[in-house]
Amino acid sequence: MDIFLPSLPEQKAIAEVLSSLDDKIDLLTRQNKTLEDLGQAYFRKWFDDEKNVGRLGDYIQLFDNKRIPLSAMEREKKKDGKLYPYYGAATIMDYINDYIFDGEYILLGEDGTVETADGYPVLQYATGKFWCNNHAHILQAKPPYTNYSLWFCLRQCTISHIVSGAVQPKINQQNLNSLEIPVPPQNVFDKINEISGNIFSKILANSEQIYTLQKLRDTLLPKLISGEVRVKI
Repeated sequence: MDIFLPSLPEQKAIAEVLSSLDDKIDLLTRQNKTLEDLGQAYFRKWFDDEKNVGRLGDYIQLFDNKRIPLSAMEREKKKDGKLYPYYGAATIMDYINDYIFDGEYILLGEDGTVETADGYPVLQYATGKFWCNNHAHILQAKPPYTNYSLWFCLRQCTISHIVSGAVQPKINQQNLNSLEIPVPPQNVFDKINEISGNIFSKILANSEQIYTLQKLRDTLLPKLISGEVRVKI
């Protein structure tokens, strides 16, 4: 069997192409980390000393009843055509050709992986069309919170006291709704909602670029190695 082996100059050119994609992905990832830190700094500045608190359940709408778990075998039958993310408790587990949500939602780990090493909730921000299993709570903010300001709020709420289950950690709906969050005056919300919206729009734009670049890299790699796509040298 003949095996295509690019010349040494072409191998170097391939490495440069892939390296440039990785460098761009790394830059955007670091930008998002900086933006996330900036958002949390603003949140702490305005909310840390807030004496007025409320129950999270009064400021969110839950969509858990729309979740549908799919087994690996069921997901394997949904691979033709356009694919959409299939979310689990902590990450995108798969891609399938169907969706049950369309919009912007905060996903908060319900069981299994529910808490970070620092005691904060495991969060994902899902946009567009996607599917989610029953291991993550699906929620949207209600005024005066927005999804963006609520995201930064939850990033700083410790949750160990609402996690149950000795073997399998779990945050049930009752405990989730009981979580205390700061509720400052409307003028403070106006500021934090504007700033968090600006920050988050940049994070989402960067995340979209990261996804596109990762997909391009993963598509190019086998084609470059096989010789299906050649690099000019």
